[in-house]
Amino acid sequence: MERKEIVQYCIDSLKKAGADKASCSLSMSEKKELNVDSGEMTLLRTTFNTGLGLSVIKDHKKGSTSINKTDKNSIDDAVAEVMKLADASQPDEAHDIAENQPPGKFTKGDEFADLDAMYNRMEEFVEYVNTNYPTVKLEQAVMDFTHSKGEFKNSNGVDFEISEGMYGFSPYFLSKDGKDTSSMNGTGFSALKLHKPLHEFCTIDTLLQQSTEQVRTQPVKEKFIGDVVVTPDCLGDFLGFITGDISEGKMITGNSLFKDKLNEQITHPGLTLHSKPVSDEITDGYFITADGYVAENSIIIEGGIVKT
Repeated sequence: MERKEIVQYCIDSLKKAGADKASCSLSMSEKKELNVDSGEMTLLRTTFNTGLGLSVIKDHKKGSTSINKTDKNSIDDAVAEVMKLADASQPDEAHDIAENQPPGKFTKGDEFADLDAMYNRMEEFVEYVNTNYPTVKLEQAVMDFTHSKGEFKNSNGVDFEISEGMYGFSPYFLSKDGKDTSSMNGTGFSALKLHKPLHEFCTIDTLLQQSTEQVRTQPVKEKFIGDVVVTPDCLGDFLGFITGDISEGKMITGNSLFKDKLNEQITHPGLTLHSKPVSDEITDGYFITADGYVAENSIIIEGGIVKT
């Protein structure tokens, strides 16, 4: 069966099995991966991945499951399993699925990998590190290109199709000078095109430089009061404290520090935080949400005030 036929078969089967509401998502991807280990090119491989997710609501009870096969027998078994999961769950009248929206097709990136560009950029990166940071030991670097095609349907008529091609690069390294070594560090990025040297993406070059400066570290000798300088790569840890506490899990359980703080000041007025999954500034965003809505850019915190 083709992708659209598979997801429609899932919806039809779930309805026949007694589901009041049902949704199905399907993702099929192909990945080209190039690896460097201990500074040497060691691996080029192609891998394939399939993911089929089923979700059902019956009598206000919800069940969800996922499989990596798309033949009818496997789907039929998954349908029976997800119906059992729903029957065994607790009812909640808040359970629902996305309402009907206009069908949509979303596309981003290339369909096929530029293998020559991948190899040349990786070779260029290894040479750059060896030349400019001789004390850096490049333990591993992974370059990949993933092309994925996805479908999302539900029993309310939601019908989305997604095609995406994305490059990814992740280096892992440490520095060694004599008997002294730094800690292991690493980073990564996603890109639609390999249009510049890898060390010029994000903060890779800065982290390589910092690694060479961290082979001999010293503890803070005594208590002090002063300013703390936070580098860009640490910012996520600070923001994660806030976003984690305004996420659905802590909000639903009532354990959030920011419960009942909507439209109130929770941080310094200098902080504004946006979620921009479909912005041109975000390469590897997303087109639809996990529950089946077209993704939109939004403001989470504006001038220190929680907006959502």
